[in-house]
Amino acid sequence: MHAAQAGKSLQAYALDLLACDAAHPAPVVRAGETRGQRAVRRARGTANNPETRGMSTDELMELLRGE
Repeated sequence: MHAAQAGKSLQAYALDLLACDAAHPAPVVRAGETRGQRAVRRARGTANNPETRGMSTDELMELLRGE
């Protein structure tokens, strides 16, 4: 049904879904990690991220909340 609504064949629609999933992998979930902890870890990103380098967890949470 979704393929038809998108004006695509089922095969083309499935390939688009797979490509989208491959381009945007699901976030890694660690055992016992809260949503807030996961958000901070993702916001912190790599050590090469100049926007969040050296920020405390509280500062990162403020950034994520838009405060």
